[in-house]
Amino acid sequence: MPLDGSTFPQLLFTPPSLEDNIYQPEWSPDGKFTYFTHFKNQSAIFDVWRMAYPNGKLEKLADNASLPRVSGDGTRLVYVWIDAGTCINKLYVANADGSDAHNIPLKGPSTPKIIDAPMFSADRQSIIFSAPNPAQSSAPGLFLIGLHIKPALRNGSVPSDWWSVPLSGGEPNRLTNIQALALFGNFSPDKKHIAVFHSDGIFVMTPDGGGLIVVIDDVGQIYGTVSWIP
Repeated sequence: MPLDGSTFPQLLFTPPSLEDNIYQPEWSPDGKFTYFTHFKNQSAIFDVWRMAYPNGKLEKLADNASLPRVSGDGTRLVYVWIDAGTCINKLYVANADGSDAHNIPLKGPSTPKIIDAPMFSADRQSIIFSAPNPAQSSAPGLFLIGLHIKPALRNGSVPSDWWSVPLSGGEPNRLTNIQALALFGNFSPDKKHIAVFHSDGIFVMTPDGGGLIVVIDDVGQIYGTVSWIP
């Protein structure tokens, strides 16, 4: 639908069945593709797809994956890969078409088992992501993910913070100490700020996690997303 809401939303495509859920949509910067997560209720399978806008074919880009985000130059894709055996999350980076996918290795005592809401840094050299303190990321989060409850993949049940790690991997660097639920971030057009949605409200911070300013202090304990007007 147009940004000003002047016409009704138009359906892009019809899911194959009522068991197929489509969510977490993400535009490519040039507006030529929309990326999304597909989740099938019966089999509890997550995968990442994209579709050329407006009438292109559907393309599966990654199995056992969710939360796709595209780099600012439109060339790279980051997403969360889910180990079906252990239910541990891993960060993966690929080309925008899903090719050349590889894991970003996380090392050290700060390595989380639950990873959420990844996005590229402004210079595209690091990944910023949401995760709980490693000491918290065992009991409730993994239990819920093991049951394939969707909110657990968005850390809706585990207080989390923002972290960063270089594209080459390494020990994650903790950016905030807010312990918020269901974090989702989006860079401003000038890349100087990040707007953050969480279950208690919306705030703005600098890319290093500082300068937090509360914009809305109550969104009704739900999870969602936030975007800037270009």
